[in-house]
Amino acid sequence: MEDTKSHHTCDRIEFLPRLAKLGHPATAAEIATSLQLTERYVQELCNALACFELLTYDAAAASYAVPEATRIVLGSEVNRDTFDGVAQAIHSLHGVADKVADSIKGETKGVPFGAFTGIVEAIKGMNQPAIIAGEIFNWTRPLQQQLEQGIRWVDVGCGSGQFVLQLAQRYADSKFLGIDLSIESIAACQASLDAISPPLTNVTFKAIPIEKLDSVSLGGDIDILSTFDVIHDVPGSSAALKGIYNALKKGGYYFMVEPKVSSNVEDNIGPRGGFIYSISLMHCLTQNLANDGEGLGAGWA
Repeated sequence: MEDTKSHHTCDRIEFLPRLAKLGHPATAAEIATSLQLTERYVQELCNALACFELLTYDAAAASYAVPEATRIVLGSEVNRDTFDGVAQAIHSLHGVADKVADSIKGETKGVPFGAFTGIVEAIKGMNQPAIIAGEIFNWTRPLQQQLEQGIRWVDVGCGSGQFVLQLAQRYADSKFLGIDLSIESIAACQASLDAISPPLTNVTFKAIPIEKLDSVSLGGDIDILSTFDVIHDVPGSSAALKGIYNALKKGGYYFMVEPKVSSNVEDNIGPRGGFIYSISLMHCLTQNLANDGEGLGAGWA
């Protein structure tokens, strides 16, 4: 997690992209002069990034350079912006560390979603780049004809609403609804919708608890329902899945995306598994338990 904290700081000053443009190894003093930054801070920041292998360090020359692997990330707007979103999320999670510790000690049930400052914007940062790049739409191609003719699609746990908004702009004859338990998320969705010109008339956002879903609450039978990284977070996941089933019309589709992780700890040993469990501990699990959920966590334990 410390890696992403350093990167969050880098993001604020666009440090790595600017350093990569130098095109050659440089000392902390040279970097500070070139980028017009404070040398001692630059040295400490470079040391941290070198230890995490985001930079290389030449001890003989006391110089730092951007390795090819980092350049690949920086060279892709999708990769770079997604990583920036993850860094923002870690920054948000760090802000509730003491509250999570209280929950671990049994003093509270958990930390509610509303306590995570900036988490809605962070989620938007993680998801929006891939959505805008069109990568997430690959699996909608078999449904393109239906979408062009006009169907009803509900995205459950819509977060910042970027996926729904992109769908609505692509398929004007279909109707889209984004729902979320978080009032803050729905407000962010509405703000994004209001900023679009010309206005979209085929999309709406509502605050509806996922476990209370049915065709009545959604205004009729639904052709497609989707959840992206949602089910393990919601309190009452079994009730939520039942509600989704009941809301779908006969022959409708349900798309569910969840973390690619096993429920068996031994299958997740390694940096990726550790990262997912850490995120789960600091967000997924605690906000679920705060709302009297089962506490599945990202690994569906």
